[in-house]
Amino acid sequence: MVTVRLRGMTATLNESTIAIDAANANAQDLEALARALWAARTRETLQRAGLTREPRPHGRSAEEYVRRRAAIVACGQSGTVKIEVKGMRQWRVEVNGATKEDIEQAARHLMNAQEEQIRALKREIWGRPRASPCRR
Repeated sequence: MVTVRLRGMTATLNESTIAIDAANANAQDLEALARALWAARTRETLQRAGLTREPRPHGRSAEEYVRRRAAIVACGQSGTVKIEVKGMRQWRVEVNGATKEDIEQAARHLMNAQEEQIRALKREIWGRPRASPCRR
């Protein structure tokens, strides 16, 4: 679980569940909160793997994956909230009188869209995942 606090706002990400407390936040504040939350999530993921940064890609397939992953555009929308991100680095948020639930749902839709595109990219580059010989 990752929690960030920024400019009086709080966002918590736990697997695919997101909770946001950002009363009266504008689009710029929500963009900053999204960047901070994703950066914290990335740091935690790397830390659990015993790394301080993402390893350099080795081989053409890995290089292609990293390059194409950075170009993925994912969108999430709910009510009057629209969130768009390119490569999980360039964020754009549009809000117009949005509710907390709209913001959270738009964020969930965005995360699902991004994960779906990542899985499709991995299948395209490396094919279908194979079952681990350790699984029973």
